[in-house]
Parts: sequence; C-alpha cells; structure tokens
Amino acid sequence: MFQLSVAFAAAYGYAIVAGLVLLKMRRLGFIISTGLAVLILLCPILIPADELTFRALAVLAATELMFKLLDLARHCRDPSFTMSTWAFLEFLVPIPTFR
Repeated sequence: MFQLSVAFAAAYGYAIVAGLVLLKMRRLGFIISTGLAVLILLCPILIPADELTFRALAVLAATELMFKLLDLARHCRDPSFTMSTWAFLEFLVPIPTFR
C-alpha cells in the first residue's frame, strides 16, 4: 500500500510540474513536459510485480494523467489559450467536481 501511495504522489507531482511548465513556458515547455511525461508512465514500476492490483491502479492513474496532459498540450498550441494555475489543478482531479 505504501508503494501505491508513493507511485500516486510521484505521478501527480510530475503531472503538476509538467502542466505548470507547459502553461508558463509554451514552446520550451513542450520539450520539458515530454520528458516528465515519460517519468509519469514509469511510476507504476515503483510497485513490485507481485502486487498486481496495486500496479494496475497505478497504471490507471498514470494513463489518466497522460491523457489529461495531452489534452492540455493540445489546448496550449492555441496562442489565445489561457488557464489559471487553480483551474489546472482542478483539471487534474480524478473525480469530476461540479460547481
């Protein structure tokens, strides 16, 4: 269970950094975010192979974060796109929030 918490924390930490870099640095942010995206996909390796359920949950979280970052990168190609830091952090929440 501890390894799952570490994998989630690492994946979300990398996703937060990658998204903020992407939002603030645009062109150079794409290169840096690509490197961080690889680290997000490697987070399930932190869980031992014999704990298959926990590793599957970590893969699910990493995949969801990757799709969210790809969606953000698609929007960031538009020069008129703006997003606040708080809105980005709300975007990463895995459970939909209703306002």
